[in-house]
Amino acid sequence: RYQAKYVSAIWQKLIPSQADF
Repeated sequence: RYQAKYVSAIWQKLIPSQADF
């Protein structure tokens, strides 16, 4: 799933403190 990479990058920018996965 390419979406996982996209979401992961966005999530890390949105909530780097909650970037556990």
